[in-house]
Formats: sequence, structure tokens, C-alpha cells
Amino acid sequence: MPLYVHFIIACLICEICFIVVHRKSSNVRQLCGIFLIPASLYFFVYQQPFLVSLDWLGVYATSIVCLLGTIFLCTLTFEKYEAKKGKTGYVLILFFLLFILISLIYGIPWLIKAFPLDNPEAIIFTLMQDKAGTDGFVWDLIWNNILKPTLGAFIPVCVVILLVSVCALYSKKTWCFRILLYKLRLYPGENIWVPIKQLYTVLLFFAFFVFCVMASKLMLPLVNLCQVYLAEYNSRQNSQLYLDEYVFPDSVSIKVPHEKKNLIYIMMESMETNFKEYTPEINKLSAENISFLPGGVDLIMTSWTMAAQISKLCAIPLYLPYGFGNDNVIDNYLPNIKCLTDILAENGYNQMYVQGSDGSFSSKKTFWNQHSVNEFHDFPYYKKKRIVSEEKEIFWGVTDRTLYRLMQKELAELAGDTSKPFALYAITVDTHFPEGYLSEGCTVSDTEKSQYPSVLRCASRQIDLFLKWAESQSWYENTVIVVVGDHTWPTFTELLNLPKEAPLYWVNMFINTQKQPKLKNRNFSSFDMFPTVLEAMNMDIEGHRLGLGTSLFSSEKTLLERMPKTTLDSMLKVKSYQYDYFMQGGSSWKN
Repeated sequence: MPLYVHFIIACLICEICFIVVHRKSSNVRQLCGIFLIPASLYFFVYQQPFLVSLDWLGVYATSIVCLLGTIFLCTLTFEKYEAKKGKTGYVLILFFLLFILISLIYGIPWLIKAFPLDNPEAIIFTLMQDKAGTDGFVWDLIWNNILKPTLGAFIPVCVVILLVSVCALYSKKTWCFRILLYKLRLYPGENIWVPIKQLYTVLLFFAFFVFCVMASKLMLPLVNLCQVYLAEYNSRQNSQLYLDEYVFPDSVSIKVPHEKKNLIYIMMESMETNFKEYTPEINKLSAENISFLPGGVDLIMTSWTMAAQISKLCAIPLYLPYGFGNDNVIDNYLPNIKCLTDILAENGYNQMYVQGSDGSFSSKKTFWNQHSVNEFHDFPYYKKKRIVSEEKEIFWGVTDRTLYRLMQKELAELAGDTSKPFALYAITVDTHFPEGYLSEGCTVSDTEKSQYPSVLRCASRQIDLFLKWAESQSWYENTVIVVVGDHTWPTFTELLNLPKEAPLYWVNMFINTQKQPKLKNRNFSSFDMFPTVLEAMNMDIEGHRLGLGTSLFSSEKTLLERMPKTTLDSMLKVKSYQYDYFMQGGSSWKN
């Protein structure tokens, strides 16, 4: 049923309950209650919902709160005047405490909905890393999801408290409210601060109770966060996964064709196969080109952007909080590991990385520079070169529409040097949580509660337009184009009304490759992209395995095809001497 039907039903039930409770009350009291219930319920459902994911259950929960509040207000009686004194300072303390609690009441449901609390590794990594270029983005999230709704509820509350206090002061009577067997007295006092203090105190206790109920939902995620962080200090051990399964790229033969293929590698932010309803162009591209089904799976420590890039390029996860300096910057990013970019550099490729945000975030620029990609073009680069005007800037940098135009410009320059093959890497960002960003020229649907479906439609059209442009270029025939989702994001399931228990997969497309896979239905992860991309470029890998990955163009089984995901995740979590070797350098592979 539509939400408004549940709203009407909840109103009727609350009205009946109120009339039953106040059946012996005066007509005026009954009329006040009958008016207050739908008014307050409408305010907290449609104007200032304190339950972020307001579904039918949320409507009924809110109606219970409104009913109890109305019953409480309509128990008002008057007693003999009794003078009390009030202090301004105490009232101000209560004022700020109430504001903080209301902020938390709005903030906690939003945190639960918007952030992957079941992915503590991603949260800790993001909090501990350099967050350059995200100030505007973070402030916008806090303002729209916490501060704005808090002020929308707090200001009316303060106005009501002030009006009630003025009425109590000039009535020269003690106002009494009954809560079950307890009688709450509101003394008019010698000045207005007395009733204000009493009302703030009552609301503070009520808000604290609501906060405790909501905060209980955060207990398990907070415990997981602490466990993950403290696990860094666990003793190391040898990892059988790395000892048995890791393939050093230098230990196998990689045959490069005489005519080297160019590479365009696009990672689309949070682009999932689950979004098919909103991405018709991507669906068509996947069907017309090589796409492994049902899609890629996120393993532990591969499910946020930086971890996804490393796992797809180097075929290992990103542990934390290794290598952090005092300024939250990683100085050495996997110095003892060879990635896809390193292999292409050894074979004479001219490589460039492009993104529309600040590359300092998560020390991303450090990783790409240390792994053979010297041309790192991010938003600060384009801004410094005056390639991007101030008018194009949004809170993280530039939109994907501008990014694709920049990619076209960079590809023209890379292809101009015919003495070397090129590789261009790029990552989009418009589809980032919480609801994405709508690029200029894209329209939003008025019939959908979120703009995210419109953002997905726009992202699908943009990648299609870019690929059509690429087809018209002279270098296209000798260029392999890989398009993947960098990772999945579970909070989008609720945002798009997708089945809650449905497994999540990221998209993958291999365009213009001469290789043909033996099987297209595979169970694979980001690790498998490293050898798969190289073989898509017509290279032959001895054994078809690199790092922890297996080429999907071969018949060799991936790690996920040889063991359950839960087993693989548990093995990846082990703090090992082998990963220390990769991340921190040194000469000891096995202790």
C-alpha cells in the first residue's frame, strides 16, 4: 500500500485510542487531541521524519509517539500558584544538550543507512587517511542529513516551549500533566526561565531515552570497528593462502604480442549489475561484448575505492592501518609487489591516470606514482593548469561529464605519440553514495523518491557516448577497453527498493579484445582482473595466474571457485609476514 494509506490508517487508530483514553474529558480537550494527532503525525512523517528510512513500519512507530505525546498534553490541569526561581545559565546548558541529542537522533539512523557499518575496514581506512578534497562533500552530507533536519525540529520545539512558558508565567497557576501515576508540575515561577527549564528538562530525558534506543543499533558495529582496529596489533603468522596461492609475476612467463594493444581501463563508482533497470546502455554493452556473469564479487578488504583499485590492479587486498605516517599519508604503497601498471611500464607503455577529484585522498596519487604511472591528472592538476574553470567545480571536483571530456583530450595526446602504446586509467564518481550527483544536462525524475535512479541513467548514457566516440577514433582498432564497477555498495539496495537479500555484483565489460573465454559464467573477484586484463590485451600468461588472481579467459578455476567466500575472507584477514613483505618492504617472505 502507498505510504499515505498507512498514514490515514495510523491517524484513525490513534484518534480512536485517544478518544477511549479521554472519553470522560471535556469537549475542548477532546477536540485539541483530535486536531493534534494528525497535525503532529504529518509533521514527523512528511516534514521532519526522524526515521530516515520511513516505511510503513516507521509511520506506525511515529504515530505511537504522537499519540503518547498528545495524551500527555491533554492531561493538563491547573493547581495553586507556587513561586520558584530559575537561572539563565542552567537553561542554556539544557538548550545545547537538547540540540546535541536531537542531532544524534537524526544522525544515527542516517549513519546506519548511508555508511557500510558491516564493513569496518573501509570505515577505519577512510577515517585514518588523508581526506583532501572532501571538506565540501562531508559538510554537505552533515548539513543535509543531520543539521538541517535537526534545526527543522529544534526551532519549532523552542518556539512551543517559549509560548507555553509565557502562558504559564502569566496564568499565575501551576500547570500539571499526568504521566501514568506520576504528576509533572510546571511552575510559573518569578520569571520565564523557571517553566523553560522544566520543559527542557522533560524533553531532555525523553530525547535521551530515544537516543539510547537508537544508539543500541550501533553497539555491534562499534564492537566490530574496535576488533578490526585492535587486530592490527595481533602477532603475525605465515599465511598458507599466500604461500600456496600467490603467484609472483616475475616467476612466470608473460608473452607480449609484437603489436602491443593499447588499454583504456575505466572503473565506474559503485556500478552494479543489480542496477539493470536503470542502465539500459550498460546492459546492451555487456550483451554485445565480453562480460563475465553474474558479475564480480567483493571480498573482504576490496570493497572501497582504494582497496578495489589495488585488488584489481595487483590481485591482493588492502590491509590497514599499515604504513601510516603522522600526517595520515601512506609513504610506501606496496613496494614489494608488481602490479598491472608495472608490467605495462616494463613493456614500454605510456601510462596516465585521470580522475575528477583530489588524488591526495587515500594517498591515491602515491600508489599510482610508485607503481609506474607518472602522469597523474586529478582535479588540482587540471585546476592549476586552468583546464577546468572555477564554474565547473562542485564539492569534490568536477562531474563525470567533464571527466569524459578530459579523457578525450588526454587520449588525443597519448595517441599522438605513435612510438609507444598507451594505457589510460580513469575512475568516475557521480554515482558515489549517498545519492550520487546529477551531471549537467541530466534530468531527474519527479516520480522517484531519490535522485539516484536518474544518476544511474545518466552514468549509463555517458559511458555509452564515450565508447561511441572512441569507436570513431583512429586508435580504436588496436585498443582494448575495460569497464568495471570498482565495488558494490549495500546501502543502494534499500535506496532503489531492490531485494534486500539479493547478492551484489559489480559490472565488467571487455571491449575490442581478440580473446574469447571458454566460459562466461564464473565466480570471481577483483583479484582476477589483473591477469584477465593482460590476457584481454592478447598477452599469454604461463599458468594464467598472477598474484591471487586467475584469468577468466582460461579454464583455470578462481579462488572463489575453489573455496567458499567465507573461507577465503577468513584467510585474507590473517595478519601475516607475507603481507608485511608486500606493504613494508624487506627481504623476508617467510618467517
